[in-house]
Amino acid sequence: MDYLKTLICPQCNKQFQFIEKQITQSQPPSRRRYCTYKCKRRFNYQPDTDKSRQRYLNSAKGKVVRKRKEFKRRSAKKNAIVEFVDLQMIAQRDKYKCHICRKRVNMNLECNNRYSATLDHLIPVSLGGDHTNANVRLAHRACNSRKGNRSVNDQLMLFG
Repeated sequence: MDYLKTLICPQCNKQFQFIEKQITQSQPPSRRRYCTYKCKRRFNYQPDTDKSRQRYLNSAKGKVVRKRKEFKRRSAKKNAIVEFVDLQMIAQRDKYKCHICRKRVNMNLECNNRYSATLDHLIPVSLGGDHTNANVRLAHRACNSRKGNRSVNDQLMLFG
């Protein structure tokens, strides 16, 4: 049975009407308390949850997740091909040597160390390159940062 109900929104104090439906006898009627979805969200806003989410996003794990998400978004925007790339597999393929300075890369260093292992794109994603195994090489964080978003040809001019 359907009933026309009139209620007052607890958020904005406006009067609104809705049709209350009861599908079966065993099921209770639907409950609607707010005039719009926007009022419901505003009323159920919990700043503590937002603070804990902000703490998570500022943590080391949250930063990695946010960076990966941003990278995927930028890649999709440029219609780049994105495939799973494993750092350990790339390191074995490149024989644990930085492709920029040709020195050995220590895989046990923390990610914020300037000599830690990173993936370097030969053709940067920002210039239309893909995130594939063929376009990725092992590099030190410092070497990769110095290279920036230059392509392979521009990179060779840096070293002589």
